[in-house]
Amino acid sequence: MGPRVDQHLADILESITDAFLSVDSQWRFTYLNQQAEALLGTTREALLGRNMWEIFPAHPDSLNFHQALDQHSSLTYTAFYPSFNKWFTVRLFPSQQGLSAIFQDITERTQWEGKLEESEKRFRALIENCSDGIALVNTEGALLYASPSIVRITGFTPEELLAKNGFDRVHPDDLHLVRELFRHLLEKHGTSLSAPFRYQHKDGSWHWIEGTATNLLNDLQAVVFNFRDIMDRKQAEEQLQFYAHFAQSISDAVISGDMHYCILSWNDAAERLYGWKREEVLG
Repeated sequence: MGPRVDQHLADILESITDAFLSVDSQWRFTYLNQQAEALLGTTREALLGRNMWEIFPAHPDSLNFHQALDQHSSLTYTAFYPSFNKWFTVRLFPSQQGLSAIFQDITERTQWEGKLEESEKRFRALIENCSDGIALVNTEGALLYASPSIVRITGFTPEELLAKNGFDRVHPDDLHLVRELFRHLLEKHGTSLSAPFRYQHKDGSWHWIEGTATNLLNDLQAVVFNFRDIMDRKQAEEQLQFYAHFAQSISDAVISGDMHYCILSWNDAAERLYGWKREEVLG
């Protein structure tokens, strides 16, 4: 290798942000770049020609270094160095002259990944213990993920519905509305739409579901769907409508109130009997 090539290589090694060092077959330092000097806290002049194991006798990576040189095979691994309080990805490259090593500081990335993993654990714990169902679907409506609570709401396990299209079990009378809302939802990122609709339970019965879908395709590559079973509420509403219609249809005055004596209902006959309009007495 000519002097111009050697200088060009040296310029490259001095410009990189990773620490680079090389040793000969007797483990004597033959080169260190400025990043290696900064990492080791010394100068190359103090190390060149000296045996690395005499300087770092308790080096945690001695086995990896010996394996790469003895077997003449490249090796890459990640390790934590207590003396530097840093994480590194280390790449070892053997040659006829000895061994070269590149140390890439990945401490920030490792810390970020640890925080991300912890955040994901908290998020998963949150959704897996949520009473409402949470699902992720793609732009076609196929299920990508469902929280465990989907079993209580639909009778199906998440595995049974995975990759299945959610529209397939929507009641035929509600399907057009649900598809139209979903189409509008996909037009703009961040949009949320809510609607009640009927969904077929695993036992074949139809359950009223109240769902809110949010377009998070740019963030999660999915539409997030939060939903709950509202059958009890629907049945209560139907009963109230029945009683309201019944109360209006009879000739007797019908009045209802709560435990605090607040009037909750006041039919037409009560208006005629007492002379007060419904709007004047309710509440």
